[in-house]
Amino acid sequence: MHELSIAQNIVQIVKDNLAGLNGNNLQVEKIQLKVGRLRAVIPDNLLFSFEVLSRGSAVEGAYLEIIEIPIRCRCGDCGARFGVDEPYFYCPQCGSGRVDILEGKELFIESIEVERLEAVDDAR
Repeated sequence: MHELSIAQNIVQIVKDNLAGLNGNNLQVEKIQLKVGRLRAVIPDNLLFSFEVLSRGSAVEGAYLEIIEIPIRCRCGDCGARFGVDEPYFYCPQCGSGRVDILEGKELFIESIEVERLEAVDDAR
């Protein structure tokens, strides 16, 4: 289940970014993650792992939006560009197996949305 290690990395990257922003009063609202289909990520497993690993931190309760990037290829012989739904990398135009993958291997955080929490004034 590589989703666990992906979730660990997401939580750590977000925490590191918050620390760089003096994130004491910041709460993460949303994280947008782009994942290529070739990464074989199971969204439910990733969401579960993220929820468990973010507990007790400024990341807890954040919405993890997973945007799946389809597989896009280019034929090395005829230059045709095409999408791939099945794990068969052959050009639909000329039948060549010389295929370059253009998209579908991505795995990165696109954006992090945070909210500044009101400071509690204990002096009242």
